Amino acid sequence: MKLLYCFLALLFFLGAECVPIETPDQPERSRFVIRAPSGWAYRTFKGNNGLIGVLWPKGTSFNDCDTAVFVFIQDFNEPFLPEVPENGHLFREKCPKSEFKFADTEDDQNQTLSIEEKYFTGLCGRTEVMFEEKVKNFRIITVLASSFYVSDDLFDDVKYIVSAYKAEIEDSLGITKKKPKKNSSKIRDAYEKERDSGKKTTENVRDEKDDQPVFED
Repeated sequence: MKLLYCFLALLFFLGAECVPIETPDQPERSRFVIRAPSGWAYRTFKGNNGLIGVLWPKGTSFNDCDTAVFVFIQDFNEPFLPEVPENGHLFREKCPKSEFKFADTEDDQNQTLSIEEKYFTGLCGRTEVMFEEKVKNFRIITVLASSFYVSDDLFDDVKYIVSAYKAEIEDSLGITKKKPKKNSSKIRDAYEKERDSGKKTTENVRDEKDDQPVFED
């Protein structure tokens, strides 16, 4: 019996190839470094026009999270934008009823248009919080989408993400400003609390029952 076991083991090791874990030679990274608040997992992507970063609460994964932050960028100096925003399929996978689109110069200068009207079609989640920051020719569009209402801590984390990307782009353009600081985050506890309680904050929230959306411009 022992001889049979050894023989089968030998066949296994001789006949099976060990497949290594795939490790890219050049990891996919955005040229703009993200400083994520504690409590967030994240991934960044190459690209000048489209999705460059996603974040989700630690303890979940991007595939199964109910709350996520998407960071898009648009460079208005580009003479020709890609027909499809770079990495846009990842946003559509999480938000199949919504889609990111590029804003044209006319829309960008129209102060009456909301962020959603300029950059998005359709809705994502029960709650949406949107920010737009302009740094010279760059537009940074950040979206929090959630199946739940957002807490103050969650809202503060997203504001920090927005300011961190803005500071990073300013640094890359030689615009020296003080970088944002954030000592700690209670995002994981806040996320779980909001998921259980369904509490609604009072501003910058789009609720499915609201007649008019309110956005942070």
